[in-house]
Amino acid sequence: MKSKVEKSEKYKWAIVVDEKDLRRLDETIKSTLSSPNKEDNITLKYKIKCSDGSKIETSDINDVANEENLKIHSIENIDIVANNKDSTNEINVSLGRSFFETHTISYSIK
Repeated sequence: MKSKVEKSEKYKWAIVVDEKDLRRLDETIKSTLSSPNKEDNITLKYKIKCSDGSKIETSDINDVANEENLKIHSIENIDIVANNKDSTNEINVSLGRSFFETHTISYSIK
């Protein structure tokens, strides 16, 4: 019998995430979800919300790392949604504060 495991947490920490941290998070998510010898079974999507109201969606960590974080166009929130096409495994990470929520970091793993 297969078991179902879920874990979610929310934190109220101040956090600064740089390119190195984002790339390490990207690698960790991919290695956690990948099946043996099969990394192409993972879908990973980044959703970026900026202070000027613009939103960016991409599946490429390079696009996220290269996004300019200017005062007039600062990154307020990055949501990461990843899943394995061959299973029901899923990871969600949110960095930054959502408008109606007080947490700055949250994650959910299924």
